[in-house]
Amino acid sequence: MFKVLISDDEPWILKALQQRINWDEIGLELVATANNGIDCLKHARNLSPDLLITDVRMPGLTGLELAETLRKEAPDLKVILISGFADFEYARKGIELGILGYLLKPIVQEELDNLLRDAVTELKKKSSEIDSSWRHFRTLIDRGTKSGHLTELLLSLNITGNSEAVVCVLTRKFSLDLTHNFPGSRFKRNMGAECELLILSGTRWECDQFALFMQTTQIPIGSIIAVSSTVIGLSRLGEAISEAEAAYCRAYYGDTRKTFFFEETGNQRSPLVNDILDSLDKGKSNLALSTVKALEAQCSENDWPIEDLVLLVNSLIVRSQHRLRTQPTSGVVPHPIGNSIEMTLRYPTFRHLFAEVHQLINNDLNKTKESGTDSILVYRVRDYIETHFSDDIHLGLLSEQFELDKNTIGQKFRSTYDLSVSEFLKDTRLRHAEYLLKNTELPVTTISELCGYPDYYYFAKLFKKNTGFTCSQFRNQLQNS
Repeated sequence: MFKVLISDDEPWILKALQQRINWDEIGLELVATANNGIDCLKHARNLSPDLLITDVRMPGLTGLELAETLRKEAPDLKVILISGFADFEYARKGIELGILGYLLKPIVQEELDNLLRDAVTELKKKSSEIDSSWRHFRTLIDRGTKSGHLTELLLSLNITGNSEAVVCVLTRKFSLDLTHNFPGSRFKRNMGAECELLILSGTRWECDQFALFMQTTQIPIGSIIAVSSTVIGLSRLGEAISEAEAAYCRAYYGDTRKTFFFEETGNQRSPLVNDILDSLDKGKSNLALSTVKALEAQCSENDWPIEDLVLLVNSLIVRSQHRLRTQPTSGVVPHPIGNSIEMTLRYPTFRHLFAEVHQLINNDLNKTKESGTDSILVYRVRDYIETHFSDDIHLGLLSEQFELDKNTIGQKFRSTYDLSVSEFLKDTRLRHAEYLLKNTELPVTTISELCGYPDYYYFAKLFKKNTGFTCSQFRNQLQNS
């Protein structure tokens, strides 16, 4: 759900907009209304809406002034202007500000619905950018750590490879430079959806001093700064990023008015998640629902097992995907989420997350224990492949890993994804090879090894067969474009 804020000084317009639109069906949530520009600005800074619908002429601030101010603070904000006057100057100024649309009163319902759907389409496209970017970057770091090529990878990203300590920071809607006084190595990457990653490497003292500086940093309402602990050695960079993720989620779903440190968050886990999945495996959906309520209560007390929530949602989604294949009337099922940052994009609040959990479990009421177990198994096999694709993966290895006959694994995997394990592994490896060719200057031989192909010549032949380009042609084509 994307958040909507409406502002109009005419009460009947506000009431009509609230009642005439099926917000849930479109994929939007109305979070607040305002009858003047000043209150609208306050709501926007507190609630960080994705879409603003505002009248042009209002007391306090005009709709144009609102749009100009808020789009400077949140460039991805979508704006729809409404007016009772067909004034070309309003429309011209709106185009300059990059608004989504301009509607005349009385508002034609079809025109409004079309604009709202356009807004949702653009917002989904924008929010998906971080999914791919963040997931690929995390995989790049994780694979580099495991393969021993992390230093080489970091140097290709201009991160000093001989630093003593590392601290990671994730920010959202925060534009000031936090690192201008940091004497060590600094790496900054825009991850999309107004999120930015900072990696600072230097001496232990430098990193600790930066953390002390962050404790006194004042941040705007609605912004997030999430700081990992100081880890010793670049080899633990993945650990620092995971800590920053945990702190980010705690800030996102909790108090976004202050900087959050991983020490305040911790790596909280909950046995309730396994209890929910075990209940579903045993066909006890009602017991699972009651356990979900207990988990909700735990989260409402600011005790949030972020990693376990990602596991819960993904396990339920995979079960539903399996049911959809065997029972086509089951409806549309969302895609699994890759990590906790993606979770914040899909679910603006825990209320949205648990609403989907309840829906998925209710859809699971008629599912057998065997098919439920199969779904979770297939998800775990896929997850294992996506996180270990640089290893020598084959059905025999998966059989040992999951203590199940390799033919059974292969059949269940194909029945779920219409791909064999080897086909999925190849696609995963080549997808990451394309990412590395596009985003790094690593030698192709190193990329081949990082993607699970120690034989460079085999990799080069396979890449060209599947993409139509040699690795050099693929990289040069991107640079030329």
